[in-house]
Amino acid sequence: MAQGQAAQVARRAPTAPARATPPASRAAKLETAEETSNTQGGVMTVTATISKEAGGDRAKFAGKSVSATYDFGSSLDEAVEKFTENVVFGVFIDQAVIRLQALLRRAIEDELTQKEIEEKVANWKMTVGGRERKSAAEKVTDLLGKMTDDQRKALLAQLRSGK
Repeated sequence: MAQGQAAQVARRAPTAPARATPPASRAAKLETAEETSNTQGGVMTVTATISKEAGGDRAKFAGKSVSATYDFGSSLDEAVEKFTENVVFGVFIDQAVIRLQALLRRAIEDELTQKEIEEKVANWKMTVGGRERKSAAEKVTDLLGKMTDDQRKALLAQLRSGK
């Protein structure tokens, strides 16, 4: 995949239609959403805020925030009963595609080969947090790989000396 090329994923029917989502950087500038769980089952208070940096048609709403309470159901069974299996599965697929696209974008940024990307995707499992975490060793390896030989030697010498 070329740099800057959007990740694309085919979607199977029947599911609820996906909404078009703006690029992550644009979406982050326009609005943020925060969810706060209440103590009553699946009832949540959801807050949406238009960013203070919003421009265009949204500029007049910059910094404004609203909240609403909604019962999404407190379990998968309750959510299916409330919204139907098709809708719950459709929302799951929408979120799974977004998370997989994020993984693919990180693969582009990490300059992985197609084979490395396919291996990463084959081993990928969604988590509640959503983002795969790098181990400390992977982070150090990434940083060392970005250093020149001289910088790497200096750092390793510094680490060995304990200073």
